Amino acid sequence: MCSKGNSLPRLVYVGGPPVECTTHGSGLLYRLLQDYPAGKLLIVEGWPAVSHPARRLPGVAYRQFALWPKRGRSRLRRLVATWLALSAPANAPRLRRCLSGFDPEAVLTVAEGYHMLVAARLSEDAGLPLHLIVHDDWLALLEVYPGLKPWLDLQFGRLYRRAASRLCVSPFMEEEYRRNYGVAGEVLYPSWAKDWPSFDGHPQSYSKNAGPLVGAYAGRILVGGYARLIANLAKCLEAQGGSLLLYGPHSPDDLRSWGLDRRNVLPQGAVDSGELISRLRQEADFVFVPMAFDADGMKCNMQVSFPSKLVDYTATGLPLLVCGPVYCSAVRWARRQGEIAEVVTSEKVEELAAAVQRLEQAPYRQRLGLASWEVGNRLFSYRTSVETLFRALEHSPQRHSAG
Repeated sequence: MCSKGNSLPRLVYVGGPPVECTTHGSGLLYRLLQDYPAGKLLIVEGWPAVSHPARRLPGVAYRQFALWPKRGRSRLRRLVATWLALSAPANAPRLRRCLSGFDPEAVLTVAEGYHMLVAARLSEDAGLPLHLIVHDDWLALLEVYPGLKPWLDLQFGRLYRRAASRLCVSPFMEEEYRRNYGVAGEVLYPSWAKDWPSFDGHPQSYSKNAGPLVGAYAGRILVGGYARLIANLAKCLEAQGGSLLLYGPHSPDDLRSWGLDRRNVLPQGAVDSGELISRLRQEADFVFVPMAFDADGMKCNMQVSFPSKLVDYTATGLPLLVCGPVYCSAVRWARRQGEIAEVVTSEKVEELAAAVQRLEQAPYRQRLGLASWEVGNRLFSYRTSVETLFRALEHSPQRHSAG
């Protein structure tokens, strides 16, 4: 592999997202740690989001750590969130007891939820280097009382500056955080999987010269703005006799509430990344990347985050159809890479329909698809991502006195 195990520190991961072989952020963490020496790694997951035993890193010890009683959760979500934000660091001694039998030399965490605050306090109290992965704008996703957010931003800035490494999911995040917090980070894109199957030949879409198009969307639908764009695409495809494959954990009730209970919307369920890529290459003509126009308080997150579905999408070799506001990361990223996608920066159905019509040309689909695959192979390769993380860990400072 890209690093010798004896040069890596004894590492404890403490975070809200579980580490397991699945999709979304959990799968990305699994890929990053897949080749870490099992005896030098401990995973401490933040209950209630814990991994399934069958999907865990082989040979690695897993433990769980709860910030609130496991018997139930209050319906007063904002009050509970505020209490957690204020009280989480005080749980560091209890977290230290959870590590019994494992003497870490470094702490890895993800800027999501409140377990990050405990991990940061543990590293500070024990004099351990802290390595921070930032996938989303942490503050934007907290449900605390708004008046607390400026103070929390100051605390996050202190934590961010103190970290031994700051691994940001996109160049836009690194640039924004460098302006806000006065210290540089490093870009750590999500990665392709180590063991994805190799494919012979091109996707079926390249040789399809006639007939209606089949689009595809893979992933959760978290807000209504995303659902509306997906429904608009389904309408555009239906007008031409086409269909939309929908991959993800979507119930019939969800589809009805989003206006996606249409004849040409074909739910495929949730599948793992390898199967998803294989099926998309065989069944779809393009893949869809929507980003909501009605961002409300999520505008900052949309500017700096990175849609992880682009990792799987680029591996298919299919053309990308990106639809979102001009400021969102997906649009900015696609335009920065050159001609790799059809980009629509309006939520008007007619503009989305025009993009679909352009994708009807097979040579155009092939040109975009090959270009997006080449960019993905360069930016999202497994080796590149793992080397970035391991290099940060290897060059972290030695244990120092907390005083």
